[in-house]
Amino acid sequence: MADSGPFALNEKVLVPHTDKFYEAKVLKAAKREDGLWYYLLHYTGWNKKWDEWVEETGLRRAPASGPEPAEVQLALELPAALQKQLLDQYDAMHDEGRTVALPRRPNVAQILQGYVVYVREKQGESAAEEDIVMGLQVYFDKALYQCLLYRPERQQAQQALAAGQAPSAVYGAEHLLRLFVKLPELLPPTGALGEQLQLLLQRMEDVLVFCKPTEAMWT
Repeated sequence: MADSGPFALNEKVLVPHTDKFYEAKVLKAAKREDGLWYYLLHYTGWNKKWDEWVEETGLRRAPASGPEPAEVQLALELPAALQKQLLDQYDAMHDEGRTVALPRRPNVAQILQGYVVYVREKQGESAAEEDIVMGLQVYFDKALYQCLLYRPERQQAQQALAAGQAPSAVYGAEHLLRLFVKLPELLPPTGALGEQLQLLLQRMEDVLVFCKPTEAMWT
């Protein structure tokens, strides 16, 4: 069996990032000239387009888990008003060459936090919503350059984010809406049980309803 260093192929590991550890699966291993082992990792819950090589430093073994449940594909239904908003964005970009002015207010982080506050005031607690919002914001920040920009917007993005700001602090409802459209292809098939999957879909659809077009959010 080929040597793979401290971690075996197909082993689950925890990868340190700025906010927390993320679970990943080891796909390949290579020892480089600097003497360190590097691993091609696939992040659990992320599309394979986010696979990356990471050096061994800081990696930890993930706790053992049970057998993986059957996969279920996530699907979201976009409200008609938001579908129209998405089409209007596309027409403005491609027919008129008009990009969204940046930075946006409210930005994505503010919109998502506003949803959490709305739920907390309505229900008295918002733990589940806070988890969903945190995940959506992470997805947005990672996905913007990958698949949320039209070609004419790329140069604008480089300028707007040149100081190192998170995309969720600069972009607003227009690009958050594009994330929801892309989510089914960004998220891998999930092994959540039926009830858990329905709860996840309900929370995400609630966010969509909260993001319905209003003058304050979309102008």
